[in-house]
Amino acid sequence: MSTVVFHSVSFAYDGHKRALDSVSFDIDANESVAIVGANGAGKSTLLQHTAGLLFAQEGTIEINGVPSSKQNVAHVRSNIGFVFQDPNDMLFMPTVFEDVAFGPANLGLTGNELKLRVEKALQQTHTTELAERPPHHLSGGQKRLVSLAAVLAMEPKILAFDEPTAHLDPRARRNLINIFRSLQQTRITTTHDLDFALDVCERTIVLSEGRVVFDGSTANAFSNAQRLESWGLELPLRMQKKD
Repeated sequence: MSTVVFHSVSFAYDGHKRALDSVSFDIDANESVAIVGANGAGKSTLLQHTAGLLFAQEGTIEINGVPSSKQNVAHVRSNIGFVFQDPNDMLFMPTVFEDVAFGPANLGLTGNELKLRVEKALQQTHTTELAERPPHHLSGGQKRLVSLAAVLAMEPKILAFDEPTAHLDPRARRNLINIFRSLQQTRITTTHDLDFALDVCERTIVLSEGRVVFDGSTANAFSNAQRLESWGLELPLRMQKKD
């Protein structure tokens, strides 16, 4: 069953050319899909449409069978967990535990039910030992994992990630890859890190000037250097020839 469906979706910011131009694709439950493209290709705009932060001006979007619209925004946002590129945009409580508990508490969870929900999310992201730490004292990698825990605690069916490996050191990046592989939700990830896409996404959608120019296996997407160059991309580092 398709959990995310875009059908001929177009969108333009005021006074600008289309950021998305007749974009169509279906994403099935539990798929892990990378959205890649050069700067300005439309990746962030597409992800914001997926998360119900923007709405199609032309065409339609469905999230778990329900049209994405301002009237249905509560449904869309209850189904999708959006992990922002900058974790500082998501962490604002005195402790990690309180940050992860914030969302479920606003859904009405209390007491032991809330505690168990938070503990599960911390375990999933290997951040249990950080529970009583102030978020602003954490490293960038730790903040990234705690922001993911805060989203997982809401138990969304779909996870949307905006550049999840940005500014991570190699160890934090490897830790994130391992956690990412363990997740069971549908995952949609915008990224400039094509090696990360190879590691965690079996499928890749390439955008160029707001249009889908490729939709297929990740290995196939990155198999042709000349084609990647035409899209404003380069081969993943592991596939580049060493002098």
